[in-house]
Amino acid sequence: MNKIKSPFKDINQFKIEIFSFLKLHKATIANQANKISQYFEMSAYNSIVKYYETNGYKVTIKNLIDNKFRYKLSPTGYPFNFSYFEVSKIYYYKKNIKKYFFEIHHNLAIESSNNNKIFLTPDICVINKNSLEELKDPRYFFSGSRHYYYVKNENLQTFCEVKNYNPFPELLFSFIGMLQELMKEVFLNRISNSRPRHIAPSLLISGSGSYHTRLIQKDIMKRFKTNIFFRLFYYKSQIYSNVNMSNIQKIGTR
Repeated sequence: MNKIKSPFKDINQFKIEIFSFLKLHKATIANQANKISQYFEMSAYNSIVKYYETNGYKVTIKNLIDNKFRYKLSPTGYPFNFSYFEVSKIYYYKKNIKKYFFEIHHNLAIESSNNNKIFLTPDICVINKNSLEELKDPRYFFSGSRHYYYVKNENLQTFCEVKNYNPFPELLFSFIGMLQELMKEVFLNRISNSRPRHIAPSLLISGSGSYHTRLIQKDIMKRFKTNIFFRLFYYKSQIYSNVNMSNIQKIGTR
């Protein structure tokens, strides 16, 4: 019987990894996390950026704060006070050039695909460029004393949830609820094949699975165009390595 590995990791390993990633993009980190789960979420965000790099997108840092990258580690805070990555891809159609631009963000409110008055905040989202909106309704946030920013559902391309746990059944099935609420066409298996392609909605989990949770993982991925990654503390490259790319489910641009 395989022993389930702990979903916890030396925090210094995360620091080295994150600093090295940002150094490649000529930036340093602005905000220091204080929890393992926050460092794991930063690492997961970086892995999604690397996924797009592996798939031929040009990657550009945006909105550095004092020349430092500021991760948005919670739903609070105005999005324009944090950094993000822009990814772009060019296609040539005979004499025509088509350019696509997307942004990879942390903790942005996204409009529900079922009700435009409801919003959810996935841990990571890929959205169309310049698609941030302001909701002018004082009932939503601190009785109107602060602004509320969100992205219309039509401008969401994909999303990821990040969990610093060993997987368990309820955690895995709760991801289906997020899928149904944020991207109901994927939930209903009505998926675009348009270029460029994105990583399918994904659940990123730090710990290892048991026999039972691995069965659930496979079943969910068979039913829906999704990815569920286990053991990301130890095998984070499974998201972005060329070797594993054929095993990752993808969806077309909406």
